[in-house]
Amino acid sequence: MLDKATNNHSSSLIIHQIKLGMDNFIYILGNKKSGDGAVIDPGWNASSILANAGMLGLRITKLLLTHHHYDHTNAARALIQHLYKPDVQVCMFHEEIEFSRFECPHLVPLYPDEIISFGPYNFEVIHTPGHTPGGVCFFIEGNLFTGDTLFINDCGRTDLPGGSEVILQKSLKQLVERFPDETIIYPGHDYGPTKKATLGEQKKTNPCLKFD
Repeated sequence: MLDKATNNHSSSLIIHQIKLGMDNFIYILGNKKSGDGAVIDPGWNASSILANAGMLGLRITKLLLTHHHYDHTNAARALIQHLYKPDVQVCMFHEEIEFSRFECPHLVPLYPDEIISFGPYNFEVIHTPGHTPGGVCFFIEGNLFTGDTLFINDCGRTDLPGGSEVILQKSLKQLVERFPDETIIYPGHDYGPTKKATLGEQKKTNPCLKFD
């Protein structure tokens, strides 16, 4: 059985949101015409992710990891076993790899403001430390995938190794200043009243975005 998911189509971009594990949101993105597909934070149930990708007619070639915590990375190795090896990339910020000593086949380090080509689209890498030292958000076509940096009406915890409340606040302020209000926020967990929201809405209702 396929997991319950929601779809959003920005131009021809497919965004498929799946809820698994510890209320995690896993995202499958793709282009129906080209068949290119990517997964953001494959933390759980590789078979379910593959089933959803097949339903969408997508071939997964990129796994994008916002940070190293197991509930966002746990299914990466299992997915690689079923994907076309020469094309697969597992992408994590270089500082996160160094801090966590994360290991995975086909691992590719990312750097600040790097652009990742993805079919007819580009992912922009935004370094947002605070939850972890090398945490990132991914921006594509007006959509911001925030992992555990920003939730709906909340933000990530800072009491785990490498976390910092002061640094996370700086990262959140960077997002508010960098992106327009119509940017759609896709969080890493289903912890809020909605599954997504615009940045403008979050500036009004999220206490973590109320800066002095």
